[in-house]
Amino acid sequence: MAPLSVALLIVALLFCWAFVETLLNIATRPDAGDAVVRIAFISASFLLSIILVGGAAQGINGLFMVVAIQMTALLASYVAVLAERRSALAAMTLHEADARLTAHRLATGAAHSSLLSRISSRPETRPGGRR
Repeated sequence: MAPLSVALLIVALLFCWAFVETLLNIATRPDAGDAVVRIAFISASFLLSIILVGGAAQGINGLFMVVAIQMTALLASYVAVLAERRSALAAMTLHEADARLTAHRLATGAAHSSLLSRISSRPETRPGGRR
């Protein structure tokens, strides 16, 4: 039981580490903690697999259903984490695309205004109303 307890403690610490790293670094790096989250989920599924094999070797009845439910919950959690990270990344990319589109439209408008003033032989209007 001691090795199982230590393994469960290590998995719990990995998830705690991923949580803390995500909280501390989410503003500076949106992908903060991806490696730790991936390692935590892989180690948790590996540990559940070892529990299943060890329980089957000892002849424990009903263990397969319990481990299957836990693996399904773990997989659902991983999919939810990935979906949240992808939606946050998509929102950030969309925000950057909006800023670029706005800058492009402003530059196009300024170029158009400058071109019209050159075609009509009028001096360009500078910011502040001066010519």
